[in-house]
Amino acid sequence: TSAGNNSDDADSFFPGGAFAGINVSSIDSKGNLSPFSNWGHSVDLLTVGEDQKIIFLNGSKTISGTSIAAAYVAGTISLMKSLDKS
Repeated sequence: TSAGNNSDDADSFFPGGAFAGINVSSIDSKGNLSPFSNWGHSVDLLTVGEDQKIIFLNGSKTISGTSIAAAYVAGTISLMKSLDKS
């Protein structure tokens, strides 16, 4: 789940602070916590979520946020699970 974009403790926000999933914060390309990203004990992973170019059918757009960071984590876990033959 997205840790949130309030520059605050993620424990205070839904869904990250209340959900027993994987809570994801955003970092920039240098590994620094994004200035908008929530942080705290409920954060499980950090991944790039700042200035990410996404492609649409009619063009592209650069976005930032913990939602795009969480999407990368979800995609990676899905790929890993698909490769697990057990």
